[in-house]
Amino acid sequence: MATSSISLRGIIICSIAALFCSYQFMLQGAPSVMVPQLMSAFDLDVADIGWLTSSFLCFYLLFQVPGGYLADHCNARLLLVVCCVFMAIGCYWFSVSETLLSASASRAFMGVMTSPVIVVCMNLASRWFPERYFPTLAGAIEAFGLAGGGLGPLILPNLMEAYGWQGAMQAAAIFGAVLAALIAVFVQSTPPVSVSDARLHDVTCGGGGGLSLTPAKRRHLIEPL
Repeated sequence: MATSSISLRGIIICSIAALFCSYQFMLQGAPSVMVPQLMSAFDLDVADIGWLTSSFLCFYLLFQVPGGYLADHCNARLLLVVCCVFMAIGCYWFSVSETLLSASASRAFMGVMTSPVIVVCMNLASRWFPERYFPTLAGAIEAFGLAGGGLGPLILPNLMEAYGWQGAMQAAAIFGAVLAALIAVFVQSTPPVSVSDARLHDVTCGGGGGLSLTPAKRRHLIEPL
């Protein structure tokens, strides 16, 4: 059930959750800035590097429907924390891989772990903001994700120059662990229900003996007494 007003708490919660989308898109495109290093480390040809790069996206697409099911049936905060922790583990796994199979498996694992994330973020937005703002918030969540994809090629090369590609991915894994902690502390799955929200929901859902109200009467119902 959506709230009837915008709150600072809702903005903070949805912004922190949307950071996961940024993290996801950054790691999804990470190999594109590491091609020479990865080809050298795993002795890859062009076809191999293509598979390594796309393994994340392939499994992400395959698990969209199961991820959406989990987003609909699981606690949002718990699901985000678990996915973020496993995403960080997958990132570290990639950094210590010594074969193409292991590196590809770690990328596929990351794709599976991020499959529910965007749906969960939109679900949170639908709960913490009035319904009329949902299209704008869906665009903002997508923008968060694309921002991560755009910033990755700016941030990762600097980390690679200082620590190598493996150190850069381990730094990304540490960021994932920190993000999981932030989600655990600040994100709340559902907002507290105000009296006006509860009354409106009860009436519009037919809780009052099947009573149906016009939009004008609904507006009158939520006005302060």
